[in-house]
Amino acid sequence: MTAASSDSQLLDPPPELAESVDLVRRGQHGDSAALGELVERYQDRVRRIVSIRMGLQFRGLLDSLDLTQETWMAALRGLPDFEPRDHGSIIRWLARIAENQVLDAAKREHAARRDRRRERAGAELGATSGDGPGAAAALPASPGPTPSEVASRHELREAYDACVAELPDSFRDVVLLRDYSLLDWPAVSEQLGRPNVHATQELYRRALFRLSELLRRRVAG
Repeated sequence: MTAASSDSQLLDPPPELAESVDLVRRGQHGDSAALGELVERYQDRVRRIVSIRMGLQFRGLLDSLDLTQETWMAALRGLPDFEPRDHGSIIRWLARIAENQVLDAAKREHAARRDRRRERAGAELGATSGDGPGAAAALPASPGPTPSEVASRHELREAYDACVAELPDSFRDVVLLRDYSLLDWPAVSEQLGRPNVHATQELYRRALFRLSELLRRRVAG
């Protein structure tokens, strides 16, 4: 299996752009249901981009969050200033919002863990009982695996994302921008700070070759 062939199988086809732009416009005119539909359309790509960009330490937290709802609420606040132009602009906008939601949740979890450590230390000193109010502050456990999470296609998608995350920075970035964020070549070059589009395409070709190697080893292993 090559990275190029697996991309068509493991990245869902993009939604109709004109419909997405229309959803943004309707949302800007007060149609909250349209904005919710917009977020849902790009939810899988956004989650995967955020997971790859933020690394393994955030993956469990990312999967336990209701990212659609959190992103929807934040997008609603920033909607008046957003100008949709293409899939890339919509995905980058939602991905930035989602990353901020994950970082905020990570800060809250870190603070909760710190408080629980302090409460345990206090309990050991006899300062508090073992059933203090801190017990209620614990975050709910992550939900168990769903049928889709154990399906072979899901596992292969996870393997593909993990291989993208393992790529050298320049390879990872060009794949994220081109395949996940759906930017055209001039926009990819601009984001990478590379004025030569042909050089960017060559970088992408080498990235796919390396990605193919990583994916083949992971699937075979």
